[in-house]
Amino acid sequence: MSNARFGATLLCLAAAASSRHADPAAAPGLYARSRVVFFEAPDVPHELQVVFMFPDRARIQLSAVGAGWSARQLEYRNGDDYYFVASNSARSEELQGERRDELRLRLELRRALMLWEPGPEWTAHDDLRTRAVPDAGSLEARVDATGRPLSLRALDAGETELEAYSAIEWEERDGRRWPQAMDYAYRGTRVWREEVLERSLQPNFLDWFFVPADRRELEPQAQTLPQDVRHTDLPPAVVRRFEVDGAATWEALLARGAELVAAARRELAPQGLEVEEPVSFLLSDAGRITHCELRLAGSPPEVPAGWTAVPERPGLTVFGHGPPTDVGEQLDRLRRLAPPATRPGHPYLRVRPGAGPRGEFQIALPLVP
Repeated sequence: MSNARFGATLLCLAAAASSRHADPAAAPGLYARSRVVFFEAPDVPHELQVVFMFPDRARIQLSAVGAGWSARQLEYRNGDDYYFVASNSARSEELQGERRDELRLRLELRRALMLWEPGPEWTAHDDLRTRAVPDAGSLEARVDATGRPLSLRALDAGETELEAYSAIEWEERDGRRWPQAMDYAYRGTRVWREEVLERSLQPNFLDWFFVPADRRELEPQAQTLPQDVRHTDLPPAVVRRFEVDGAATWEALLARGAELVAAARRELAPQGLEVEEPVSFLLSDAGRITHCELRLAGSPPEVPAGWTAVPERPGLTVFGHGPPTDVGEQLDRLRRLAPPATRPGHPYLRVRPGAGPRGEFQIALPLVP
């Protein structure tokens, strides 16, 4: 299984047959994952993920491959609200004015590129196609004799080029044409070459996915978020799980986790893979430890045999200290704060690095559609 695991497993897809031949005009959304190579830094690969849930939700994530979960830049649209989160930051910024219009145009340009279907909103003149983006600017496309774009660009309200795609390579798949590779330029400067690795017209994401973690609202009955509870995006991971004796002492469980890590490191060393430490423990609904979970460090190009890819998803977390004695009660607290449109995923307890037997741990409740 290739690195596509992070995108493919991120999606909760409808029936596979319907997604293969989905009509773009009627599609509920779009998911695309690309490999990005910056012209000025070709040895530092990046990954771009773009998600639309039509008509008014979108999210763009640009991350450096292997640089750690927090090394990612995020842009969001949720209705009329637009947000930005800088790399290695947990604080979002609501965009206004020109920056808001810039993100609007960026999203409209990306949507036009990925789902090229020029309708009546586009005006044709020779090989030029134009479309207004009200109160923000416009889009332009130069097309070949078959009507396929050779290039697309977004112009701001002053008709200055903001972003552009050129050198577009197309492929036929699932009965339609898709952009497979293209150059991206920002304000006239070529920035990167992009290769689309996967796409889907049938994504299904929680509304929370399109809101920065620090702006996600609580349930109406919860007036304030407890100080020790956090909204967050739980990172994707490649994991392997081992049954353990949940009745064992906390010290014994940590020791067993260390043994499993050591064994996995010996097994994976020939492949150049590393295992994170400390470990995580999967929990039952009642909060009882059932499995020890190992995680690979970084983003390996292939998922090793016996390991499984777990996708990114929104979640709620709570932190504690010392041996966990009230995990069931803590899980109940998290469930009461979750939106009714979600269902809980498999909860887990993750030991904080350097915590030790009396240190800090995190209880996480993933949330899925």
